[in-house]
Amino acid sequence: MARFTAFAIVSIALSTLCTGCGPSSAAPQEEEPDQSYPAALELMCDVDQHARLDPEEDPIGIEGARLDWMREHITNPDAIELITLLRVRSSSEKSKMLSEQTQAEKVPSCALAKSWATEAG
Repeated sequence: MARFTAFAIVSIALSTLCTGCGPSSAAPQEEEPDQSYPAALELMCDVDQHARLDPEEDPIGIEGARLDWMREHITNPDAIELITLLRVRSSSEKSKMLSEQTQAEKVPSCALAKSWATEAG
């Protein structure tokens, strides 16, 4: 009987201590990104201006320079995903994809999409 009583006391003590140890029933709140998607798109569209790049001056190295600048200044997760997708596309595909996104987000104009369209011929 003493064993059972000791076991019962230990069980009650442990169950009291572990209250709240399990997973929370409330889903964790996702934080809003500090940069909105439209703001990130605007930065992308004006990358040449912001990074002081001239596509005619360095047509070979321009894409790497654009990407370097974007990596440092674009923090929105959706925009980062878009940049990743754009990296493996042709200039005409990049122009189309970026234009579609900027139109959907009501970004007034996109110099980068126009530049890619010009490169595509």
